[in-house]
Amino acid sequence: MRLRHLLFAAVLALQLGTVLAQYTPRSGAPPVPPATPPQPISTPAPTTTSANPTAVSTTSNSSPDSPTVRTSAMPDSMDKIDNKRALLIGDIINYRVTEDRDPAVSLPINDSGEIEVPLIGRVPAAGKTLRKLADDIKALLEKDYYYHATVLLSMDVMYRARDKVYKVYVSGQVRTPGPQDIPNDEVYTVGKAILRASGFAEFADKRKVKLVRKKSPDSKESITIIVDCTAIFDKGDTSNDPVVQPDDYIIVPQRLINF
Repeated sequence: MRLRHLLFAAVLALQLGTVLAQYTPRSGAPPVPPATPPQPISTPAPTTTSANPTAVSTTSNSSPDSPTVRTSAMPDSMDKIDNKRALLIGDIINYRVTEDRDPAVSLPINDSGEIEVPLIGRVPAAGKTLRKLADDIKALLEKDYYYHATVLLSMDVMYRARDKVYKVYVSGQVRTPGPQDIPNDEVYTVGKAILRASGFAEFADKRKVKLVRKKSPDSKESITIIVDCTAIFDKGDTSNDPVVQPDDYIIVPQRLINF
């Protein structure tokens, strides 16, 4: 009996020890959650903002002899080619013949006032408008190379020295002879130069106005073009009113018989 009591007490003590081992006393502090490792902070890449997001970056050149770049779109027909400004030495034009389906090429106007046109060779350009030059090239191409040629021209680089003014000189039987500045924004002709000179004097020979021009800027030789200004002023026919070039001379002679 005594042995059985001892065994019962041992079993009871063993069970009580197991219960006590599983008991966790409560504390007054709240449980502390496990610490989480710090997350890496992502720094956004620096961005560059512009005060004007649509602005186009351009470079300026303060050199007084630098050309003014004015790239214009190639017209889709010869009727839309510019017919206002006379070309000058130093200009660069875009040239294309649509029948070839080749891209446009750039043709500079050299010191002789000419351009080098593929297949043709040198063609006088200075003093003409783009439209007039296109008509001249078209005629030359259709003479030997094409049945039909559609010549398209546009301005690539318009040269105009900032400190240089181009002049033409009017003398003879006009009311206000002397040098005249050639405007940049219009086709300046013999007729317009005479009008700026306040018109003809009383004894002017309007039928034999002389336009004297050097063959090239460095040449000592010149050519003379006779202009009948009666058709220009009396009939309004400007088809034979030549476009002037820098350093041209316009000489209005006196009539042989004055009455």
